[in-house]
Amino acid sequence: MAHQEGSIVVGVPIEEVEHRLVDVATWDRFLVGVVQVRETAFQRYRLVIRNGGRQREVDAVIAAHPAEHRYSWHTLAGPRYRGELRLRAVAAGQTQVQVTATADPPGFLAGMSEMLGSSGTATLVDLNQLTDHLTGATP
Repeated sequence: MAHQEGSIVVGVPIEEVEHRLVDVATWDRFLVGVVQVRETAFQRYRLVIRNGGRQREVDAVIAAHPAEHRYSWHTLAGPRYRGELRLRAVAAGQTQVQVTATADPPGFLAGMSEMLGSSGTATLVDLNQLTDHLTGATP
């Protein structure tokens, strides 16, 4: 099982962060390796993931938990991926975003490569790209 986590503080109020994250179809703008997110049913999504030359479709449940300011996800079949994105207001107009992700795919090395990419810093890149997405720096 591979595990990554990271945290960042963004200069955006928690309400605005939640408003931007509720549209899961936009998550491909900041998640490393995710090239498309498409809703297939209530809280069910098909993600197209690309790592190097490999591309696969993964079906997942992505659920919002508004009272707890968090989002959770897990795959429905195939390699097991799960994770959580938690939000916490830390000051006026600032939100801490914490991401944890775990992969338990067949074949440890294949899973590490697919989840972490070649650099092993996918979670940090995700958080930086999320910051750009939330602050409008992403086209």
